[in-house]
Amino acid sequence: MDADDLSHPERLEWQYAALRENEVDLVTCRVEALDSQGAGLDRFIDWANSLAEPEDFRRERFVESPVIQPGVLMSREAYQRAGGYRVEDGPEDYDLWLRMLADGARFVQAPGARLQWRDSATRLTRSHDDYSEQRMTATKARYLARLKKVRNNGVAIAGSGPIGRRLAGLLLAEGVQVHGFYDVAPKKIGKTALGLPIWAAGDLLARISSPVLLGCVGRGGRARVRSLAARAGYREGDDFFACC
Repeated sequence: MDADDLSHPERLEWQYAALRENEVDLVTCRVEALDSQGAGLDRFIDWANSLAEPEDFRRERFVESPVIQPGVLMSREAYQRAGGYRVEDGPEDYDLWLRMLADGARFVQAPGARLQWRDSATRLTRSHDDYSEQRMTATKARYLARLKKVRNNGVAIAGSGPIGRRLAGLLLAEGVQVHGFYDVAPKKIGKTALGLPIWAAGDLLARISSPVLLGCVGRGGRARVRSLAARAGYREGDDFFACC
């Protein structure tokens, strides 16, 4: 916590009880914004607050950092097993959560526990390069590239906009085969991005090949991509991941 954040007096007690009762490795709490600087933070907090069960955190781990750092209680054993925080380019907290989840750690949210998180224009999350969208995406790419199916089968990306192209470029740099993109914009279909083909979103149902599908269409289109992926037989968390 920062000095100007506010914690419910019984937050840690409730989180510790949840840690023991659920036999999990990390417990989050509900977060409220104090002096929010914009709707983006509010949307992020709403999304993070919606994650409650282990499967939620595992499913959503490549959308954004699924844990808000100041509201965490975790076991020392799980922390040490994952290697703790590392000093490297990028968000050290998100890097740790991804390592813990890759190691099989289980996260839950403690009912009732809450933290009020102070926002400001000078907060490191807003002002330091390590927490920029580019560094967050690079961290996602690094851990996606370590997944066995991604290494073996490559990926296809739903969304050929800036986010999808950025993730594709980073995965290519990690040695991952990127087969192409899916998109809904008629003017893009049949063209290329990064020299790779852009297919119609409806072609998802044909399963053009067997790469892992990555959804990079933003919050508004996430549900549509999930629906198309499910209809095409993709299994989220196995060969499909929402990535923004």
